[in-house]
Amino acid sequence: MTSARCQFDAGVALALLGMSLFGVAMVLSVHSGADPVGVLHAAYVGSAALFVAAGGGWLIYTGWNADEQRRVLSWTLLGGGFLAVLTFLSLLGRVTTNGPMTNPGFFVLQFTVFGCLGGSVVGGYHTRMHREMSRAASHRERFETVVRNVPLPVVVADADRTISLWNDAAEDTFGYAAEDVLGERIPLIPPSHESERDEFFARLEAGNSIEGVRTQRRHCDGTLLDVELWASPITDPETGNNAAVFVLRDLTRSLLLEQEHAVLERVLRHNLRNELTVIRGYAGELEADDEADARALDAIRDAADRLASLSEHVDRLRRLDDTVASRDVAAIVVEVAEQMRTRHPEATIDVETPEVAWAQTVPAIRDAIEEAIENAVVHADDPDPDVSIRVTRDAETDSIHVSVADYGPGIPSTEWDPIVAGEEEPLSHGSGLGLWVMQWAAARSGGRLSKTERDPEGTVVTLSLPKTMGTATTLTRERAAAVAARFSR
Repeated sequence: MTSARCQFDAGVALALLGMSLFGVAMVLSVHSGADPVGVLHAAYVGSAALFVAAGGGWLIYTGWNADEQRRVLSWTLLGGGFLAVLTFLSLLGRVTTNGPMTNPGFFVLQFTVFGCLGGSVVGGYHTRMHREMSRAASHRERFETVVRNVPLPVVVADADRTISLWNDAAEDTFGYAAEDVLGERIPLIPPSHESERDEFFARLEAGNSIEGVRTQRRHCDGTLLDVELWASPITDPETGNNAAVFVLRDLTRSLLLEQEHAVLERVLRHNLRNELTVIRGYAGELEADDEADARALDAIRDAADRLASLSEHVDRLRRLDDTVASRDVAAIVVEVAEQMRTRHPEATIDVETPEVAWAQTVPAIRDAIEEAIENAVVHADDPDPDVSIRVTRDAETDSIHVSVADYGPGIPSTEWDPIVAGEEEPLSHGSGLGLWVMQWAAARSGGRLSKTERDPEGTVVTLSLPKTMGTATTLTRERAAAVAARFSR
């Protein structure tokens, strides 16, 4: 049976050429008589011819393509033809000088055979090197294509610190066009950071990498940009020279946003809580003289309680951990349900779950489940509410579902629509952050949040999470992202 790897082309001609030369050597050896030297001579010439034939068969079996086989055949014919011509001219010179000449045909044949053998070896080596160079060029072209389209600035600097690669994002971030920087040293590094540059290159030349260093680089107009920098040493596949690849991230806007976030968070957590404490304290000391004043006072207390709850939710969101891991959701549900029974003894909370249910989650999934049960209890119409929690496996989507069902009035559209839209809008914002806690915990786990209406009344809120293999272990970010991408389709 023919191997699937076989590629028939010039390799066939090479094999036939070797066999033909072997046949000629055998014929000439027969005509040389029983001379032992002649037989031995014919044997090694015939062996060389067989090596040529075997080379053709090897090209076919190992799947060299048509161009490669033709290149080897060309080198074989060139080598054999060159020595055949030289041998013929040598014999011709002997004829003209009346020199002795014994078995001239075999003399030409042996040099032709060895010329073919040498040509096939040189051709094979040359073709193999050509293949490797083409492959390296293809890999380099693919690498440069990928790098050019990376959204982060990527710069490759040679050992002499000149630029050999400058992608589009680097051009957008630092303002220099690629044609202006390739082969040049550009003044990206501020004078105050020159010692840092020398330190970085020394570390790279020693074979070490640089990861996530915050520093500054200079735009072409002279302004300073706060950046985060990664760098690794590499070897140029074409020249073999050492180089370094740098990946940078512009932090200028991110740092400003972080500062704003820190200020707002401090104001919200500290100032707001202090003011709420004052409001609730004075409200507790007031006594209403009539029904209208009593309603106003209750409204003040309710508003203060809602703001306090909002502050607690913000603090909870601030502490959201995005460490994705494989966790037993069944155990989490049982534990949270028991805590909620203690907190709300008036409620009946039923749990139906398998013994274990491993899923990809972030730690905040516990907060999301607690929030779902809390909402079901607090917003129920019945003073003794019934809440049902089910954990199920979905083989079709390879996921774990955590469903919390109640008999309440349902989730208002003003609360749910922003969750579906994925953003708050001025005319359709929610009054609290409880649903956002559930949504963000589900999304960061690679899952999603959904709801269905019950008949005749009530709502089922479901957290759908990617199922894992059944062991408590932290997933890598790459694995978590891959599972999340598959799950969201």
